[in-house]
Amino acid sequence: MQAHAAGSAPDPASGTSVAATGGGHCTPGAMTRKATFKSLEWPELTVEIVGNNAVVRHLWVSESELDGKVTNTKIGVMQVWQKQDGGWKLLARASWRLPPPA
Repeated sequence: MQAHAAGSAPDPASGTSVAATGGGHCTPGAMTRKATFKSLEWPELTVEIVGNNAVVRHLWVSESELDGKVTNTKIGVMQVWQKQDGGWKLLARASWRLPPPA
């Protein structure tokens, strides 16, 4: 399961493809376009491992360009991983908009 910052999620049964673009906006078919990442950072990265499970939290801070438009994105991300057959498998990912600075 993957949820996007705008609060939507892809529907695996329908094969609908959505991708998060700047500011958490989701656009059907966005995966067919190519954005260029000018920078990407994962600050505040934490990893908690319990047995064969791991929870990863971090911020996603990026600057990207698509069709000449530059977009700056800063969102929170959480991932759930499980160790299977000697490797880590991503089970879930969620992202959310951060509150504006006070």
